[in-house]
Amino acid sequence: MPAAPSRPARVDPDTVEGPIIGWRNLANNATTDGAVLYQSACASCHGVDGTGTAGPDLGRLRDLRSAHPNNLVHVTAGGINLEMDGRHILMPGFRDQMNNEQIAALARYARSTFGQVPSSGPDEQEVASILSDKTPVSWLIKYAPVLAWG
Repeated sequence: MPAAPSRPARVDPDTVEGPIIGWRNLANNATTDGAVLYQSACASCHGVDGTGTAGPDLGRLRDLRSAHPNNLVHVTAGGINLEMDGRHILMPGFRDQMNNEQIAALARYARSTFGQVPSSGPDEQEVASILSDKTPVSWLIKYAPVLAWG
């Protein structure tokens, strides 16, 4: 039985984004304009209008409409590299190329434009929290033992 082909655990956007070599140059490395980031880094797979080409139609993804943008942030930062239903699903992660403010801007743009969720987060601090896996706990949960004792 032949060995399964190995895939890298982390996918470099410059490898996957072949049609737009040097996408970072298109987006000015310092920009926090979500539309510019999307057009530069995402449109080659998800389409200029988000309806998908090599990647899925963003308007159909529940993660864009979710009350919590955690999964969207994790996928944007870490990408996807998995086998599902006999297909290889591959999306680069942008954690090494974008800072938290840029990931937040891109997520807000995608949520409002393709998910139809106006003025929704995340902000830079929320992205940092999500990526650190330290989800803030409400004061009610944090102090529940004290409140129960009282």
